Amino acid sequence: LFFFGCVLHMQGDEICTQPSQSSKGNVLLWNGEVFDGLEIPCGVSDTKALLTLLDEANEEGILKILSSVEGPWSFVYYHQKDLKLYFGRDYFGRRSLVWSWDENSLMLASVCSQNATWEEVPGSGIFCLDLNKINMDLKRCVTCNLWTQITNSEVKTCEGFHTEHEIKTSMHLKSVQKRTSAHKSLKAVRKVAVLFSGGIDCTVLALLADLFVPNNEEIDLLNVAFEQKQKTNVKQQKHNANLDNVYEVPDRITGKSSFKELQKLCPNRKWNFVEIDIKLEELQTERSKRISMLTWPKSTVLDDSIACAIWFASRGEGMIKEVKHRSEARVLLCGMGADEQLGGYSRHRGIFEKDGDWNAVREELNMEVERIASRNLGRDDRIISDHGKEARFPYLDEEVVQFLSSLPVHMKTDLRLERGVGEKILLRGAAYQLGLRAAAVAAKRAIQFGSRIAKAESRKEKGSDACG
Repeated sequence: LFFFGCVLHMQGDEICTQPSQSSKGNVLLWNGEVFDGLEIPCGVSDTKALLTLLDEANEEGILKILSSVEGPWSFVYYHQKDLKLYFGRDYFGRRSLVWSWDENSLMLASVCSQNATWEEVPGSGIFCLDLNKINMDLKRCVTCNLWTQITNSEVKTCEGFHTEHEIKTSMHLKSVQKRTSAHKSLKAVRKVAVLFSGGIDCTVLALLADLFVPNNEEIDLLNVAFEQKQKTNVKQQKHNANLDNVYEVPDRITGKSSFKELQKLCPNRKWNFVEIDIKLEELQTERSKRISMLTWPKSTVLDDSIACAIWFASRGEGMIKEVKHRSEARVLLCGMGADEQLGGYSRHRGIFEKDGDWNAVREELNMEVERIASRNLGRDDRIISDHGKEARFPYLDEEVVQFLSSLPVHMKTDLRLERGVGEKILLRGAAYQLGLRAAAVAAKRAIQFGSRIAKAESRKEKGSDACG
């Protein structure tokens, strides 16, 4: 067994070396955050606290401890006495873990080479490799302890909140607070940024972050746009002449609009709207040099487009009113998970319009949550971590997911209403009450289209095609 770890210091007063080894010889590699579920003393590293708990547990206790953690994580834990190696990812797959194995060897990593043998570790449970059976085919020595439920806690509602501030705080609540306050023991990493298209998901997160980030701290709004090729025919040339610049893409326009709303609603906050403009040459260079490896084992055209957009946005290098700016934030709030739970995708509208069946929509939303671990969050974690930053997903907080799962589907998305109103109607209503009038009715636009990366190179490819 060979263990190796790199540490991004986010919590605790001192850096905790990884791999972390206890006096009993047990070894832990931990890539995660304990936002809730376990009691972690103030100023103590998650890794140290978790290793102490695991040290005293049997196999049943180990599984119980890990299933209690609320927050994003992936881990590898070697229990020396029992000769067992445990590993896995949280239910939603918010942290990357990939594997490559044959009958003689097993490799686990956060990132990997572009080799066809690597795959994402399923988020279906906690895996255990029994080294007592190592003389057998290695794959026959691995078992998976499946998740039976997301958490054991009761479903939370907004009852019991009375003042406007309490209502604002409760509506995710609490989720944003955990993700902007849990790293306060380190002054160097207190800054927060938002991956910011100006859409409703990220704008609500930015507005709620204002409640919890200290008033004297700036919040960066990271808005990415890709250079558009100039058109050639007469009609298109006339269109080009009307453009202010080749970076005035849909997400830049909605981003500026939502930025103005935030300034109006939170005038005491210094908001930095960072315009991140990416030339085609830089896109192609960084994709081949770095991004394609980080995206792997995801490998479609869609994976490539989203990964490139997120990589450049999270790097945080851009302009603020023609002045160069590099974001120093190491906590990035991301809006992933809202569309899956609140019916934000066009396929949800398509299912409803087919025969008006609310049950079919509800089943689709349930399936979206169940399969989210197998889709893209591991990829996004690899991409963002490459800059020494950490992605945090408030919409995928365990309590938020439980609360939304308890609601009737028509309260979350009313697909009888027009596009830009019916989808995610619960979130739109909350945004409107919080004062976000324009963002509340902004239509859904995927990042690959809003940033215009999908059209930057004018390639005629389908999103599901393998990316060359």
